[in-house]
Amino acid sequence: MPACCASPEEIDRLAGTSVRLVGVYQAMVIAQRSDAKPDLSQAGAAGILSESGQRVILGVYHGADGVRSIEERQQYDGKRVEVVGILEKRTPVSIGPDGQAEATMINPYVRSIASIRVIE
Repeated sequence: MPACCASPEEIDRLAGTSVRLVGVYQAMVIAQRSDAKPDLSQAGAAGILSESGQRVILGVYHGADGVRSIEERQQYDGKRVEVVGILEKRTPVSIGPDGQAEATMINPYVRSIASIRVIE
């Protein structure tokens, strides 16, 4: 299984395949204010910041699989981890209650996450 995600070109090449992503787990706040701090007492979004500086979101942040559990966020936040899952190069567009597309972050993401583990 290939390691991922050193560059945007590598993300393009590996999209749709199972990958091993190594980086720092970061609980995230999806909001317009970039300085907002994540509340680890709540479930929410998370991503992995790879060693090359690429950010990959865990699940579709605006969908059920993107809501990471309180336990997961508390256990892994700030730690170096390995995530195994299927890489996709762009988060799908969110459709609002009116049926119109909403503004959506376009980060790559990992779906069908098989495992997350701390590594040294």
